[in-house]
Amino acid sequence: MKRSPFDSSRFWAALSLLLVGDFIALWLLNGDLHLWLNVWSQVIQNGVPSIVSTFGLLMVAVLVSRSLAGGIWFLLTSVGGQFQKAGFWLGRALALFPVYALAWAFIGLWVGRWGFPIWSLMPVSADSKSLSFIEHLSQNLWTWVPTILLLCIPLVGQWMVIFTNSVPLLGTEQPSPEEVGKSLATPHLASPDRVLGGSLEELMLKTHNRAPLRTAKRVRVVEKQSVQFPNPDWGIGLLAMIFLLSIEDILGLPGAMAKLAQALRTSTYQTAAMPVLMVSCVAALGTFCTGSPALMSPITIRCGLSWLLKGVSWSVVIASLLAVSLGINMPFMTQVDSEMVFSNPMSALWAGVPSMLCALSLWLVGHMIYAPNDSLNHA
Repeated sequence: MKRSPFDSSRFWAALSLLLVGDFIALWLLNGDLHLWLNVWSQVIQNGVPSIVSTFGLLMVAVLVSRSLAGGIWFLLTSVGGQFQKAGFWLGRALALFPVYALAWAFIGLWVGRWGFPIWSLMPVSADSKSLSFIEHLSQNLWTWVPTILLLCIPLVGQWMVIFTNSVPLLGTEQPSPEEVGKSLATPHLASPDRVLGGSLEELMLKTHNRAPLRTAKRVRVVEKQSVQFPNPDWGIGLLAMIFLLSIEDILGLPGAMAKLAQALRTSTYQTAAMPVLMVSCVAALGTFCTGSPALMSPITIRCGLSWLLKGVSWSVVIASLLAVSLGINMPFMTQVDSEMVFSNPMSALWAGVPSMLCALSLWLVGHMIYAPNDSLNHA
């Protein structure tokens, strides 16, 4: 059943996210309402450009990744089932590969290896009024296009997995409603020894009357398999926000997620109150546009255990992302910085492999316990 784009659930979900951000900011300010109001005034006066930039990146990346994944999935489905399975696992590997490794490797190649100027990638500090139209256009393109493309890589993988889980399963052949009604009226016609078609079909072809053929044919019932995300747009938007924390910080963008990462690296957490409010505004706007999330309960114990393992795999990805963004050393992960990637850009990709393999192995165990689409993934 289609839901209205202006249903009340998205309003309440957006308001709830905004209230959660308010409570977190108030907690960071030690419950000082006066400081909390001052932070809100600073957000309104100075934080709107950061909110708009992050929200714009979020929406454009979700739409572009959806279009790219749809095109790739159409090509895979037109080729065959084996390519669909390969696309499923490739998409899962792309979604679980840490996005910070992709961002650092891109910087190492673009600036360190190919020698392009850094202003072609990062926002320049010169006054935009002094730039010509071509320079202003190139500045905007080289500031936002690489960010969108980097963000689309894991999102395309997640979209491909969602498309795979929504592939219809072919059910058993069942009679049409008209045939069921006729069989109830004449029970002898529903005998298992009777073969439908046959002489009736030949008779209808001879008399050029095809109308009864529609009721005599069997139809194939297609049962839609439910996707993992009841609202895939909201789930993709949540992943995009998590990935933007690392991408905006590495590429030096003036977004709300980058300001949050910079504030968390400092020892005074009160400075993170303003970025938290800006991020909550972005989350509320995104929920208002994509719709509210829907809660699901596991069908069986196996399903619940599968969800637990898959959640742990995503926790590994998020933990590695936070560790790189906040400068936390982890035992199984190599620290990535600008000096490393300028000398060897591929080192960033290799540094992201351990966390990706760890997350993918946990997700694979969960998928083996309970696969949402057995006809495709275990054919």
